[in-house]
Amino acid sequence: MTIHELLEQCGKDVAAFGHVQADTVTQATELLRSLDDLVMFVKRMASALRKADPSNDLPAAALTYLKQNGLTNNATILRRRND
Repeated sequence: MTIHELLEQCGKDVAAFGHVQADTVTQATELLRSLDDLVMFVKRMASALRKADPSNDLPAAALTYLKQNGLTNNATILRRRND
């Protein structure tokens, strides 16, 4: 289960059982948006570094980390150009 799926499920559970105040769900949603923004920023930086220095291993390592930790999905992956 990815972080996104876990947070979405928590939000559903809270809504269904009413154990937590609505502002807690709002804070979790805002945190998820911030995480998405941070992931996209890392991807953009990796892409820029890969263009500037194709021999640098850091872009691949950063993207591998994101993938291994469930922080990417097909909808948010930046397209790679091999030119």
